[in-house]
Amino acid sequence: MLIEVEVCDVCRSVGVPVVSYTITEPESGRSRTTARCGDHAAPFEEVLRQPDEPASPIEAEAPGPTSTTADRPPKGRRTRKVVTVAEIEAAKATGKA
Repeated sequence: MLIEVEVCDVCRSVGVPVVSYTITEPESGRSRTTARCGDHAAPFEEVLRQPDEPASPIEAEAPGPTSTTADRPPKGRRTRKVVTVAEIEAAKATGKA
């Protein structure tokens, strides 16, 4: 005999009623399903209560870069050089490492 029990994906409480929500990202088609109890379903229910309004073109546009620093890495972060094992051994042989 097999008994299946669906529990909240957050608190894992047994015996608490849960609702399954499926979240789909339309551009890539990715989809995930999660089961939530009443306490942890609030973010999903809040989104579902909002009226279906299409996004205005202004909200849908991503802002463009405003300065030339957009092409640079953030300050304080160094980019790492990828080195092969052969290059490391060659540097050791020449005394540069």
